[in-house]
Amino acid sequence: MYINERFKEINEEFDGNKNSHSFIFYTNDFDNCKKDVYTLIKNINNVDNLNKISSDLQIIEKSDKNKILKEEVSNLKSFFQTTSYINKYRIYVIEEVHKLNPSSANVILKFLEEPSNGIIAFFITTNLDSVLPTIKSRCQTINVFYEINNELDNNEFDLIEKFLYNSKPYDIFNAKKLFEKYERTDLINMFEQYLNYLYKKLNEKDIIIIRKLNRAITLLNKNVNIDYVLDYLMLGSE
Repeated sequence: MYINERFKEINEEFDGNKNSHSFIFYTNDFDNCKKDVYTLIKNINNVDNLNKISSDLQIIEKSDKNKILKEEVSNLKSFFQTTSYINKYRIYVIEEVHKLNPSSANVILKFLEEPSNGIIAFFITTNLDSVLPTIKSRCQTINVFYEINNELDNNEFDLIEKFLYNSKPYDIFNAKKLFEKYERTDLINMFEQYLNYLYKKLNEKDIIIIRKLNRAITLLNKNVNIDYVLDYLMLGSE
């Protein structure tokens, strides 16, 4: 059983041979998305255990490293070039595709540009904006959001709503003053909690705000100037 029903739809596309050969799963919950991805892999290969398709499955797992090395991707590519075809689909998973750098991404692009019959790519990310455009342009991007409880108090919730949806560019100075009393860590926490609220709504029309908030949180964690981050949230384009 899938946690997110979007995977059931993808499963049906495979059943009808209408599937893409490469997917990026953009999610707010890595662990649950990972479970759904591997459930999908088992289902499309008609097995109940991933060990049964280990000869046709390669995974670059989530790690504490800041980037995925070229060597890791080269080893993955070599695996498919030197081993035989056993199961219905041969699959490779990159659990944090946003960690590919230009060097490691170039190695994998050949697979994406000229997909071999039966080889499927599943990529997972919680940071779609950091995925290289060359990768995104060759994949079907699937937004899979999971319900998370909202913990913002009413004042903070109203503050963020007003800032993101009601403030106008000409009133940016007054809008930014609403956040003067908050420290960087406070803003990160507030934005994360508002993201959780948007994920709970599971409304596709909020996807631009979701992406901008993710980007804002990344900038704040990198100690980028707070005024710049707030300007980006109000004026930045997607």
